Amino acid sequence: MLRAKVTESLTREKEAALKETRRRSVLDGLLALNEVEAPESMVEAEIDSAPEGVRPSPVAAGRRPEGSRHRLERRPDRREPGAIRRVKEYLLLDAIGEAENVAVSDTELDAELKRRAQAMGATFAELKSALQKNDRLEGVRESCGSTASSTSSSPRRPRRAES
Repeated sequence: MLRAKVTESLTREKEAALKETRRRSVLDGLLALNEVEAPESMVEAEIDSAPEGVRPSPVAAGRRPEGSRHRLERRPDRREPGAIRRVKEYLLLDAIGEAENVAVSDTELDAELKRRAQAMGATFAELKSALQKNDRLEGVRESCGSTASSTSSSPRRPRRAES
């Protein structure tokens, strides 16, 4: 029984790693073929929205530490490369989603929220409530549409969002 569970877990991990590798490869190709500028304000927002343990320190990011009266000069070369890349991916995938008329239904959004809640160790209701409170629910819907358009191997029919 334990051996079967370990085997199942390892298989799921390998499948997830393979899926992520394919996703990354597609995004690498799209970014190589399409020049996308990452507005600094979006990069700042992406850095600020990262979980606390993942955020760079304010000084490393070229920002003034809380409580400090000194102004730090903003150094664009110090921006976190991962945040820049994520912003470029969002913008490119949004453009593809718009061009392909991809929409995410409420059912698909709820399924994604349930998946994310489980990964975070939260309940679906808690996650959805927190996203609504912070006006980020539509951002998740958009990222679902972007992910769908980037990982699809065949053309998808446009879908209408449920009301």
